[in-house]
Amino acid sequence: MEHFDFEQLHIRPRFKFTVPYETIALVAHLKKKFKSKDHKFPTSVVGNYFTLDVPQHIAHFWSPRVSFEIEVNEEDPSKSTVRGLIGPKPNVWTMFVFIYFAIGILGVFASIYGLSKSTLGQSSLMVWGFPIALLAMSTAYVASKSGEKLGAEQIEILKTFFRDSWKELQQ
Repeated sequence: MEHFDFEQLHIRPRFKFTVPYETIALVAHLKKKFKSKDHKFPTSVVGNYFTLDVPQHIAHFWSPRVSFEIEVNEEDPSKSTVRGLIGPKPNVWTMFVFIYFAIGILGVFASIYGLSKSTLGQSSLMVWGFPIALLAMSTAYVASKSGEKLGAEQIEILKTFFRDSWKELQQ
C-alpha cells in the first residue's frame, strides 16, 4: 500500500490512495468485517461505500466519521482506489453551513440597509451589521475549531481501525 499521511488533514479532509487488492475481494472482505460485529464501531455499507462512526459509548456531538468508497483503479485493475473524507457528521456540518449562511445574509442586508440610510443623510445603527456578522462568524469558527479538538482523539481511534481493516488481507 502506498504511504498516506493522515497528519496532513484538516476540516473535512479528503483522501485518496491506492491499495494492492482487487476491488471485489477488498469490498467483500470489508463488508464481512464490518457486518461481523466483532468490533465496536458502528458502520454502514452500501455497495462500495462505507461509513465508520465512533463507538456509541464515547460518541458526542462533535464525534467524527470516516466515509470512503472503493473503486477499481483505472491504471491497474488488480488494484483498488480508496477515496473518502474524515469529518463531522452531516448534521453538524449542515448546522455550521446554515449558521455561516444566515449570519452572512443578515450581515450583508443589514449593512446595505444601513449604508442606504446613511447615503440619504439619515443615521442608522444597521451600518454595524457587517462588522457584527464578521464577529459572529469568527465566533462560530472558533466553536467549530474547539469541536474539532474535542474530536481529535476519536479521529485517531477511527484512523487506527481504518488502517487495521486492511491488515488481514496482507496475510
